[in-house]
Amino acid sequence: MKKIKINSLRFRTVALLLIMMLLLFVLVAYNNYSAYTMLLNRVHSNTEDTAALYQKHLDDILKQNQTYLYSMATDNLILKSLPYTKKVIENWYFNLVQLKNTLDNAISSYSVDGLFFYLPSDDYYITSNKQNDLLAMNIRRQIIHSINEGQIDLSSWTTFTEAGNHYLFRVLYLNNVYVGAWISMDTLLDKLAQKADSTMQLYFTTPDGSMLRNGQEALSITPPTNQNTPPPDRNGGKSENDGRFAAVKRDGPLSHAAHPRQ
Repeated sequence: MKKIKINSLRFRTVALLLIMMLLLFVLVAYNNYSAYTMLLNRVHSNTEDTAALYQKHLDDILKQNQTYLYSMATDNLILKSLPYTKKVIENWYFNLVQLKNTLDNAISSYSVDGLFFYLPSDDYYITSNKQNDLLAMNIRRQIIHSINEGQIDLSSWTTFTEAGNHYLFRVLYLNNVYVGAWISMDTLLDKLAQKADSTMQLYFTTPDGSMLRNGQEALSITPPTNQNTPPPDRNGGKSENDGRFAAVKRDGPLSHAAHPRQ
């Protein structure tokens, strides 16, 4: 067998070609990786911006509902005077009917699934809602129990779950009367879906990253904590390692998440 001379021109030419091919392969692989990473970052950024836009729309809906509760609690003369009204049967029940009509008229104008008044001194609960009777009764029981146990947060919207469905809940206490509203996560998503891009799926999450999906098990989109997990972005959002999820934090019990459809 003819011995290959490492100093020969042929050997040097072959070695140079192999080195060039290796460098070319490394360059192509690096460019592909860079392009893929850039694409994921752009998808995440766009998704996050979209989620922030929907979050603003959600905040506008909740603010509108909360403003109505405040105005009703402070401007409705019957409601303000009810705790101090003598329990004359005719006048008393006339006032209750008037308040019920007020709720019935309001519920069709606002993005809520239920409105209520609760007078704890007389244990009177008046509501107008869009749920079936059994669900409305269970919600009533949960509301009154939370109020009597002092478990109601009067400072912001909170979440509660009934029969596997998740709701946002807001209660005010003014003039010795509780005034409140609740709205289903599905109702809110329907409102957002009217503005959503058809390539997006929308979710609500708790601050720890667990999705709130009516009738389904919790699913977390928060990536595991390890050294390879990227830090939160400049807007406070969290994403999976593959960049498909974006979540926008808000000052409340929920975050709003979105990701491109598969």
